[in-house]
Amino acid sequence: MLNKTATAAGLFLAVALPAHAEFRWELGAGYQSGEVEAGASDADIDIANIDGSWFFSSVNTEKGPLSEAAFLDRASRVDLNFQDGELDGDAGDADISSYGIGSRWVFDKDSGWLVEASYTYSEVEDFETDTFSIGGGKYVLENTLVLLSYSYADPDEGDEIDSYSVEVEHLQELPAGALKLEGVYTYADSDDSSDADIWLGTVTYYPVNQLGVGGSWERSISGGSSDNWSVFAEWFVTESIALSIEYQDTETPAGLGRANGDAILGSALIRF
Repeated sequence: MLNKTATAAGLFLAVALPAHAEFRWELGAGYQSGEVEAGASDADIDIANIDGSWFFSSVNTEKGPLSEAAFLDRASRVDLNFQDGELDGDAGDADISSYGIGSRWVFDKDSGWLVEASYTYSEVEDFETDTFSIGGGKYVLENTLVLLSYSYADPDEGDEIDSYSVEVEHLQELPAGALKLEGVYTYADSDDSSDADIWLGTVTYYPVNQLGVGGSWERSISGGSSDNWSVFAEWFVTESIALSIEYQDTETPAGLGRANGDAILGSALIRF
């Protein structure tokens, strides 16, 4: 029902609003519905999210795929996000919420040097976690960014976690369209539990600037290994409005004490 409502709203806005070659604001909303299996227990998860970004200067949308406008224009911004949902399981229910703020500041578009920082507060029922992160990087080529970052997670209960990441993003123009490649390696150091190595890769193909389709795969290794993967598509109805859908799947071998599950996420985006 939500996906149909979001689609109808997006098509209405596409007719009502003019196309823009530049934008300063980006607002989005989405809804995620899924199921988690943990041992003999099942749980349904429903989460709604709202997010927004304000850019320090107008972002040019004429350099390539519309979805990559901020990346290609080396834009500085401030981000806000909010999530609220519920886990409804055989063993009980739990409320889920999170609030986040972050910023990326590009010192100079020509040099490509940048810094970023963020803070997230998350809560599952009465279990709270504060996460701080900071990072820095550089566009080493016209459409290639290398970013190093550090994050610290401080939960009410359990171990504190220090994480160190290196990320590479690259957009390659093709004879027909463009290809976006992203890779992230993270080393997570927990106080008392096993450390983890996390690898994430994402590929997005843009046959035209208005449409992107792709997938991602993540492997976490900590004693054993778990795999998460997703497939997604995003369509810009106009230069200002986009609709997207994503399917996510988590597969964890028995014995790691984690959960298997899948979810579908639908979202809409508007720029102005």
